[in-house]
Amino acid sequence: MSRHRLVLKALLDTFYPSLPGEAAKAREAGNQHAALAYALSASDLPFLVEQVEESIGRLTPEVQQELGLLFELLAWRVGTVAVGGMAALTRQFPYCAAFSDLQREQREAMLLSWANSRLLMFQKAFKGLKSLLLNTVLSGVDENGHNPIWPSLAYPGADPHRPKRPLSARLAAEAALEAAMVDLAGAARAGATGVRRALQRAGLLTTSDAGVNILAGATLGGGTRVNWSASFRTPAHVRREWARDYGLPAFESARFDAALDAVCKRIGVATGVKRHNRNNAVLREGLTALGAHCEEIPRNCAVADHECGYCGFGCASGGKQDASGTWLLDAVNAGARILTGAFAERVLTQPACAGAPEGAGVTVTVRAGIVVASAGALHTPALLLRSGLDGRGRVGANLRLHPGTCAVGSFPPGWKGWAEELYSGPIMSVYSAEAADWNGSGYGPILETPCSHPGLVGAAVPWLGGAAWQREGEDLPRSAAVLVLARDTGAGRVMLGCDRLPRAAYWPSPRDERSLLTGMELALRVLVAAGATRVRTLQMGPQAVHETPRAPDGSLADPAAFEVFLAAMHAEGIQRYRTSVFTAHQMGTAAMGASPDASVVDPQGQSWQAAGLYVADGSVFPTPTGVNPMVSIEATSYLIAEGLAERLRPGSLASIKPAQRVAVISPCLF
Repeated sequence: MSRHRLVLKALLDTFYPSLPGEAAKAREAGNQHAALAYALSASDLPFLVEQVEESIGRLTPEVQQELGLLFELLAWRVGTVAVGGMAALTRQFPYCAAFSDLQREQREAMLLSWANSRLLMFQKAFKGLKSLLLNTVLSGVDENGHNPIWPSLAYPGADPHRPKRPLSARLAAEAALEAAMVDLAGAARAGATGVRRALQRAGLLTTSDAGVNILAGATLGGGTRVNWSASFRTPAHVRREWARDYGLPAFESARFDAALDAVCKRIGVATGVKRHNRNNAVLREGLTALGAHCEEIPRNCAVADHECGYCGFGCASGGKQDASGTWLLDAVNAGARILTGAFAERVLTQPACAGAPEGAGVTVTVRAGIVVASAGALHTPALLLRSGLDGRGRVGANLRLHPGTCAVGSFPPGWKGWAEELYSGPIMSVYSAEAADWNGSGYGPILETPCSHPGLVGAAVPWLGGAAWQREGEDLPRSAAVLVLARDTGAGRVMLGCDRLPRAAYWPSPRDERSLLTGMELALRVLVAAGATRVRTLQMGPQAVHETPRAPDGSLADPAAFEVFLAAMHAEGIQRYRTSVFTAHQMGTAAMGASPDASVVDPQGQSWQAAGLYVADGSVFPTPTGVNPMVSIEATSYLIAEGLAERLRPGSLASIKPAQRVAVISPCLF
């Protein structure tokens, strides 16, 4: 066995060890599923080792290099002492050992010393390893599609409500897309639903410093394939800000109203959910008890009773009206061709630029009078930068992410919403703008609910040791989570990495950190008001967990202690590597504006630097929407497309000749 694989197995055994004592307790309590999970060590499951190695191969070259160096150090006694310090010393000569030869308790102490180190490089190493390994531990599957830990989480694996056959309209749409496809690599198909295909970096994408986990769509249909169906119109205060502060009056116009109407009609946006899942039921119950704002989230579903809790992996029923079943289908019906399995290297703005990039296999040059970049706020700026278009330094700047975190509550058996499913039912159906300050600054947090599938939980829940983390897993079947999303005032940047692919630099500003804390406090109060007997944040440390026992009348037995806990939560703050922060919304990196001195594209979406090059995705937002941005992205793109169609209409003075072909570049695949 290679040195690095020995280290990997030792790390897996440390993060998820076999705990015979806990297994015996669970068995005595009659919880056989938990007993089996406690008895397992992740290192004993060969498929997990293989899948972690596969995942490492999907990380950026610089991260792979860092991991390789760390594994090499841990493979040797001297290296282990160098990065482990006192925690790596043994009592017998030669008083040190390679990481894999240390006792599990020592390995655990060593990892926790990294988590609590004052040196950011150790905190980064801990956070990166924890996210990578525990995500895989809870999402990896054997050759039968099974994970032996799942029964202890009450996770059924495959969707138990999955229809035997998708909707007929969906089948017809996929057939039409298949007929219009030219697939160069076999890497993307209309029906791709696996998370490793559907998400960039197989769902392991992070900011360049590993501080923020990023979920971003990668397959045909982009983020609409894997999002959670929330379909908000652009809020009035956001439209007003874009129109008045950024010189974009179209966003307050009747044309944009019509664009929003057209988008919502085409993708079937509606309310009227018939059943909330457990997360949403808890959120609604707690908000109602507090007298706080609570409203149903509009969703883009073809049928009112669409309850797909697995839509984050791609909608198997076809009930979610994503881009592949709507806009792409419309394009194909109008004569469009779709090229998949390809990587958009650059946009050629001069004939002299033509030529194959180094290392290219099959090279395709698409000649068109108009090019529309719709690759998302990570890949669109990367494409522009590779094309020599930096917008005077503004391409890639202004990255907004709607940074998010969660609060989690545990509920006793018999709670009124206990019967509602955690993994099935609508992922998002309830939200609150109670703390969003929409009538003031317009910048504040909203509350929603997350997808609670195990891999996402594994990456997010803090690790304070193997036993403590597995007890959190045992608690999951009786838990509910509230998602906090902040409308960020601060901004990051997208740059090119050594492989010419995008890297994102971002951390919430101090104001945005305070916004997240405000949302976390409200979320915790909501959970307690709904009846939680234990609450926790995604901050590191024992202070992040609080028991909330009840008096006979159901009220808190010790409300003063809960207020002390909230004060400690604020004092801990949002610390890089010590608080789980994530994002599924990327915006702003090719911002629209009235002047080339302050934006990348003009009010029609056309590049200030290259005539005929347009951007139509979330990159053009001057500021974030503060709500799930899908409808805003589609409506803005609709507005840009309408203007472009007018320019290309025969007889128009602005008609572009001789080439009338339009090439659209959507999410890049790698």
